Amino acid sequence: MSARSKPSSWWSTGAGTFLLLSLLAVPACAHVPRQDLPPKPSNEPPVPEKARKTLRAFPLTGAPPRIDGRLDEPVWARADSIDDLVQWEPDNLFPLSERTVIRVAYDQRFLYVAVRCYDREPGRIASGLGRREDFPPSDRIEIGFDPRHDHLTGYVFQTNPSGVQGDFAFFDDESVDRQYDAVWEVGTLTGDSGWVAEFRIPFSQMRFERPPGSGTVWGFEARRLIHRKGEVGQWVGRPRGERGQVSRWGHLVFAERRSGPRRVEILPFTAARRAQLRAAPEAEYRGDVGVDVRLGLGTSATLAATMNPDFGQVEVDPAVLNLSVFETFFPEKRPFFLEDWRTFVPPQELFRLFHSRRIGRRPGRLPLGSTDRLVARPTQTTILGAAKVTGKGAGWTYGALTALTAREYAAVDSLVSAAGGASSVHRVERLIEPLTSYSVARLQRDVRRGTSNVGGLVTAVVREGDADALAAGVDYKIRWDRNRFEWNGHWAVTHAPGAGGPRTGAGGVTNLVRSGKHVGFHLHVDHLGRDFRVNDLGFQRNRNDRTAVDAGLNLSQPDPWWVLRGGFFSLNGGQAWNADRLVFDRGAGAGLSLQFRNFWWMSANVFRSFETLDDLNTRGGPPIVRPAGAVASADRTRRQCASVRSTPDRARAGLQPRTRCSPMDHQHRRQRG
Repeated sequence: MSARSKPSSWWSTGAGTFLLLSLLAVPACAHVPRQDLPPKPSNEPPVPEKARKTLRAFPLTGAPPRIDGRLDEPVWARADSIDDLVQWEPDNLFPLSERTVIRVAYDQRFLYVAVRCYDREPGRIASGLGRREDFPPSDRIEIGFDPRHDHLTGYVFQTNPSGVQGDFAFFDDESVDRQYDAVWEVGTLTGDSGWVAEFRIPFSQMRFERPPGSGTVWGFEARRLIHRKGEVGQWVGRPRGERGQVSRWGHLVFAERRSGPRRVEILPFTAARRAQLRAAPEAEYRGDVGVDVRLGLGTSATLAATMNPDFGQVEVDPAVLNLSVFETFFPEKRPFFLEDWRTFVPPQELFRLFHSRRIGRRPGRLPLGSTDRLVARPTQTTILGAAKVTGKGAGWTYGALTALTAREYAAVDSLVSAAGGASSVHRVERLIEPLTSYSVARLQRDVRRGTSNVGGLVTAVVREGDADALAAGVDYKIRWDRNRFEWNGHWAVTHAPGAGGPRTGAGGVTNLVRSGKHVGFHLHVDHLGRDFRVNDLGFQRNRNDRTAVDAGLNLSQPDPWWVLRGGFFSLNGGQAWNADRLVFDRGAGAGLSLQFRNFWWMSANVFRSFETLDDLNTRGGPPIVRPAGAVASADRTRRQCASVRSTPDRARAGLQPRTRCSPMDHQHRRQRG
């Protein structure tokens, strides 16, 4: 699977399915009798492939199993099991070539999952070590849970024969939260019959509500990747051309009503610092005290708060040389803002009304005087405190966040003129960042039996003695025809300070997409007005004063035919212009990819950019001409790539070395297509 820097995976690129798992509450030493399943919810998606895909989780009453990969505890001999995985690739819906047996057990705090991956050639099992969520080319097991059973949200846990761990979360059925990082354990063991993975996952790492009725049903899915064969197997079969991820998972059944554990976390901290400069006679001492609090509100909401937060252990941003006219996007890494970040960020990426990195940014809102020379200023604005509430229930997703930042001052040398024409320099402090509050609120409603949603978002930046900034927007994602068609968009209005004072602007983006087994297309339209400004609390990835339209057609034959395993053709083109009808972007391209039965690929791509005018790179000067050009590339094998570029002033050709791709990587490419 995938997450952040992970390699592409079936969950995040398009192939999911369902599992139904059922459980039973009995002593850990007795056989598990079959019980009636809880009634099917009214919003159950119509997926024929997950019929009878049910697994019962085994309730533990004795000692829990050791997480060592041996599976020698009695619970694993008595727990219900599944072994009917089918292929997604290469032979769609055929049984997986190697048997895979999966069992699930639980106690009051943990879920236990045992996966035995049989292999007739254990010496050829692909394994390898890597950093967390950075898997080497290897076999892999992936386990997914939908604890809310809303067919929209899920959690995925993955490992390989060497015990490398990875995880991520789903939202809106197919969208992936790569920032999800859970605390869980896995033990693996490779033997003469294959390899084993044994998971222990705390219930506290997943969000879910206490269901009505006498039992509990979760969504469940399992997937196995056999690297050397290029096989991807999953519990619930997924015919090529079908859409959906979490909505296609099967069921895991618990015998009793499960509710999330009580969530109360209080984390105080203290920090001390001593600084001694060679030129200073005395050392400087400083101390900080703060606290982080996290509290569960019922079963579906969470309150998180922080006072004087300490982000000293947060990973530093990489150094970037940016010569463009656009700001570099740095992702959020602070834990307080990372948790449930997706609640506040609609999936369209052209612009964001809320980007949490704006809170605590480097101070510099207020300019220095003409006679001031900067000596020193803080590297970040102090966050006095922040609080947020997030949750989901009854088809509503909601969240509210507020934060307060302190005044910040810079040390400057100020030139002061005295009577008689004399002047002197004084070291003083100047206010460069006012006291500021940041607020954001989000509400989203699931519609059409959970396959679609409509939402709204409002933000406010209120500054002491300076101009405020407000923004409001609506977003939507409507799907129909078994999710083959999707119409999504995000439209917003802003009122923010700019040249000449506060101004009001509007902008938005919309997409119409059709995804099918053989034919697909997309249509994209966006418009950002000249006074559309989101950067006080948001982030804009492109320019304002733009209107853009582009479209594309995709033709594919994913089923084996003749010497081919699949073939794909794409055609696309688009144009963008500003309010003065100046065209600054225009191009068209086409691509062809063929996969042979031995999993080798051959692809060719060509793109033609037409002559346009650029009104930004001169930084306020007159528009300049961007000449037409063409790019062609051919990927003839898995090992090398040939490319040719042609523009009016230069031509270049070369053969470039390429990292060898595994058959699995190509399967992921097909899923993304």
